[in-house]
Amino acid sequence: SVSLDTKNGELWVANFGGHSATAYAIDAAGDAPPLRTLRGAPASEPSLMIGNPGALTYDSKREEILVPNCVAHPQIAVFARSADGNAPRTRAIEGQDTMLGRTMHGIDYDEGRDEIVVPQQFGQGNIVFKAGSNGETPPERVIRGSKTRLIALDRVAVDHVNGEYIVPEGGEVLVFPRDANGDVAPA
Repeated sequence: SVSLDTKNGELWVANFGGHSATAYAIDAAGDAPPLRTLRGAPASEPSLMIGNPGALTYDSKREEILVPNCVAHPQIAVFARSADGNAPRTRAIEGQDTMLGRTMHGIDYDEGRDEIVVPQQFGQGNIVFKAGSNGETPPERVIRGSKTRLIALDRVAVDHVNGEYIVPEGGEVLVFPRDANGDVAPA
């Protein structure tokens, strides 16, 4: 997964097998070295702060990188945008009440509502948090149920122009209003 930070001219990349996140110049080409590599452990060891990230997103309001763990401790680790190397996370959304699981392959930041949207594959729905959440914080909204047609989702994108969440599901793309909550049919 990648995330654009147009404000600072950077492209962030989640490195699943490398347990890291790397930042590149937005106009980088070819075999360009990263500007920074964010990693919570030596390169030869799994990281407790970043575990197999399949996605990440940039929170433009707080200038933070949000990295959900996949197949590791269920959390969304939050780092300063300028973090490099073994920088510690500044906070984390984690714990039972968050409803997060070990299968977070996607995440997006909703700039218009200042929220984080995370697909929860085993929970068969999208979980929405206030972007500044910390610790064991319950979601603001959960989109799930039989009407949603969400079964094995693993990605989500925020359409900032139309105010919608876009979710690939099986052979179709489902679209939900950004204020959707509960068992609602896609728009």
